[in-house]
Amino acid sequence: MAEPRGRLLVALEPAEDSLALIETATRLAAALERELVGLLVADPGLEAAAALPFTRLQPLRGLGPAPFDRPDLERALRAFLRLAERRLAAACARRSVRWSLTVAADASAVSSLREGDLLVLGPRIPPGGLAGPPTSPIVVLRPGGRSVLLVLAGGDGLLEVARLTAAREGLPLVVVLWGAAASHGLPPELGLRSAEVVRVSASDTIGLRAVLRRHAPAILFLDACAAAPGLSSLLAALHSTADRPTG
Repeated sequence: MAEPRGRLLVALEPAEDSLALIETATRLAAALERELVGLLVADPGLEAAAALPFTRLQPLRGLGPAPFDRPDLERALRAFLRLAERRLAAACARRSVRWSLTVAADASAVSSLREGDLLVLGPRIPPGGLAGPPTSPIVVLRPGGRSVLLVLAGGDGLLEVARLTAAREGLPLVVVLWGAAASHGLPPELGLRSAEVVRVSASDTIGLRAVLRRHAPAILFLDACAAAPGLSSLLAALHSTADRPTG
């Protein structure tokens, strides 16, 4: 009997732009035949602000700042949860993907995944950061990108996943050998004829940013070995290039 596939866990911030991840994540879940689990991660900064008596909310339209307290925050989170549920239900129904949505009080649930799961993030770390090194490979979705970029620091278990995703999305595949992998390389039998291979040392932040800027990844895969020592620096580099022109 084949082993069950892991889940695709998507960390959603309570913000409108995070909903843009749902469509791409659903396509990815369908291609990889995985259940999609949406995880709404509460922002501790918002909760702290709502607890202060002098906090005011400046609406985009309206007469001026309005009071903002914990009941206001709870209502806003409930409204966002309903919206996220509708978006997930519609996107997953179109592709026959099983799904669920839950709320996490902090980022600890993001870091404690089952074996075989993939953690899906936007181009920023979830509110409050990650509570310890993630135990699974990571996928970063960046709407508007133009490549699938696979960062390998040790193993090659994500190679087939990245290949499949690049083919389904119609995007070029770029494989970055990062840190120790840059010196060891990959076995020739893996066959990377259709992918560009780039080597970057673990300490070469400038080189990493140049790769990210040049290839503008729409989807970035990060193997488990790369996640623990360098996730924060890599996501920071990705976020810092997100709004810059490419080419």
